[in-house]
Amino acid sequence: MTTKKLDDKVIILSAFFLAEAEQLFFENTDIAAIVIDGCVDNDEDLDTAGLVIKIRQTFACPIIAASSYWEF
Repeated sequence: MTTKKLDDKVIILSAFFLAEAEQLFFENTDIAAIVIDGCVDNDEDLDTAGLVIKIRQTFACPIIAASSYWEF
């Protein structure tokens, strides 16, 4: 996990595994938006759908899907 602060207004929280992403989400209830890669724990399968469904139950702000993998 990493944290980066921009201009005292935006804090970027980064996770490299699904468990970290879930932990960050539930520990930081003031999140304004989420950008999530389709493949977090591996490079071949879309593995974030379950987490997005779980997050969407309580999170109404934007969730943006992104991927660096060319097939997605």
